[in-house]
Amino acid sequence: EDGKISMDKDSFGWTPEYYKIAEAWPIFSEVLKGKSVLDPFAGAGTLTNLLAARNIPSKIFSSDISYEGGRPLEGSGKLYAPDLNRRMWEALFDELPSWYKPDHSTIEASRTSDARQLPFQDKSIDYIVTDPPYGKNCPGGLDLLHSSLREMKRVTKEGSILLVPEEWVDKLKEAGHSITQLTRDVSRGTSSLPTCYIYVDSRNAE
Repeated sequence: EDGKISMDKDSFGWTPEYYKIAEAWPIFSEVLKGKSVLDPFAGAGTLTNLLAARNIPSKIFSSDISYEGGRPLEGSGKLYAPDLNRRMWEALFDELPSWYKPDHSTIEASRTSDARQLPFQDKSIDYIVTDPPYGKNCPGGLDLLHSSLREMKRVTKEGSILLVPEEWVDKLKEAGHSITQLTRDVSRGTSSLPTCYIYVDSRNAE
């Protein structure tokens, strides 16, 4: 803000949107147990660190685009800086609830990459689990997800579990993707867009 990077003190607690994780625990704890996972839109790593703290995946990978010095968020006067976010949360782990402290042995070093060109070999990851960007401060939206899904299918053995606006589900099906809607709206009014978890099958993908 005003050219300076500072900690977000407006969001409540250690993560502003509990629903993104809480509503998906039955899915995460059963489907991802003992699997390798990747979050290609990892940001500060909230989701991947929580999965590690709960000892769910056997190996966790994360990646995101890096913006040196941060990228301005449209009309907000604030910056999006994934690397700085990640370093901040790593420094604050001791202040977080005890059950949130991750087992770092399962977390691989985060990589800087575009989700449309992932630095992973074919079928080298069991599942992608991510909250892809949407909304006014996240350019790309559905078009970005469309252009990323080919790469997601390439690197995963099983498929991808994504948190997306409900209005995207039919559009993704119409584009030819094998989609299973796993939940109804999990935001319970917290998000300006009703959001749900979907599964994108990659087992028969080229």
